[in-house]
Amino acid sequence: MKTRQQIGGTSIIAATVVSILFSSVLAAEDGEATSPLQYTAAKQIATLENEDILESSGLAASRRTPGVFWTHNDSGDKARIFAFDERGRHLGACEIEGAEAVDWEDIAAFKQGNQCWLVLCDVGDNAKRRDEVQLFFIHEPIPTAKTSDVRMTVRFRFSRGPLDCEAVAVDPHTKSIFLVGKSLSPPHVFVLPLPERPPTGTLVAKSLGRIPTPAVTGMDISHDGRRLIVVTYGDAFEFVRRAGESWEEALRRAPRRLPMPPRRQGEAICFGHDNYCLFLTGEKLPTPLWKLTPLLPNPP
Repeated sequence: MKTRQQIGGTSIIAATVVSILFSSVLAAEDGEATSPLQYTAAKQIATLENEDILESSGLAASRRTPGVFWTHNDSGDKARIFAFDERGRHLGACEIEGAEAVDWEDIAAFKQGNQCWLVLCDVGDNAKRRDEVQLFFIHEPIPTAKTSDVRMTVRFRFSRGPLDCEAVAVDPHTKSIFLVGKSLSPPHVFVLPLPERPPTGTLVAKSLGRIPTPAVTGMDISHDGRRLIVVTYGDAFEFVRRAGESWEEALRRAPRRLPMPPRRQGEAICFGHDNYCLFLTGEKLPTPLWKLTPLLPNPP
């Protein structure tokens, strides 16, 4: 959750701090155990048409409708999501019945069996006072749907106590939900099991250890479950899971740095429907949409 006064110089300073901290932690390890996939420079491809999207705090590519994206506002809005396409055109706004929007910080899309899901992540906690946070699971609606119902609510706490978290991703291949804390020191990565049915009681997100990427503001996992991307106010960092390897093992290696465009309050990233392209938004009006495209036409 941010005030409008924080959106200008604060994010620029934060991006500089992130770069310095990451360099000191990672040193010359950049590039170790990376994939051969390389990207073009980020290009702004659109401006979002709907000015009700005041602070695009999370971003997900539809798993139901190719070419469609979902986003939501940061805290202060009602429980709703917005659909748009690569040209930034507004496709619909959908209110989520049975959800509350305390501080939504991310959105994740995944497919399990024949069902496409969206996860709305009410996990923000700037003051670190929330003993319990929550995830709302809905069946992904069509872009023009006016309402959608919560099908499952997962309430949980972090094993290390209250935490400000802005980055959540789901990997249905390992049946895991990953969350990364936002801090200026190397943050912890936490994991929850991906429930098959609504859990009873409050779950506990357990730490898998730290990663050397301070101030993480967004995250996604590729549809094939092989790449995990985290983004900061500055650049993004990619972890690759090798065949037969767990995410816990993959996250112990140094990630690869991916340069991101200068932007104010950049808090959202996702893989596209093709599993490879990367998309970003920023928390400002007018809201920009950026795209990074693989250099190879048919990535491995």
